[in-house]
Amino acid sequence: LVVILYFLLQSTIAIFGLISRSATLHAFTFFRFTALELRDGSFPLHPHVQEIGLHRSGCPVFPLNTTVENSSITVAVESGTAINGWYFVTSGVNDSSLDPVNFTLAGSDDLVNWQEVSSSQLDCALSIWSGDWEIPRLRNHTILIGMQSSWQCTNVRMHSPI
Repeated sequence: LVVILYFLLQSTIAIFGLISRSATLHAFTFFRFTALELRDGSFPLHPHVQEIGLHRSGCPVFPLNTTVENSSITVAVESGTAINGWYFVTSGVNDSSLDPVNFTLAGSDDLVNWQEVSSSQLDCALSIWSGDWEIPRLRNHTILIGMQSSWQCTNVRMHSPI
């Protein structure tokens, strides 16, 4: 009975997740990428990516301004701009050990209060799968990240790579 209930719950979550995949929008005036850890295990002093970009339903959201401070890149957009995807481009430096493998994307309207909207961490309460994304070692490579819930992780905040 427990096994049947588990699979029924997984099926319900899967159907709900498929219905809601395109509906997850995050609207803010500022978005901040922060590199938290590099592939070599060190703490980054700067972001170690060439650029970040924002998307809404596959279309680019053009920044008004981009600033870099320490291990973060902050992108200013028109007030209340909603996004449901983003990307970053790995560094052109020929050393993949400096790629960020642990990172977050947060949104804010005032540059003071930040809400995490995406992260490299996968944590699925109803799945046996959890951990970090595998960031390719390719140089100048674009990593696309969708911010819709995975069908397995609808009840927790998890975002899946596209």
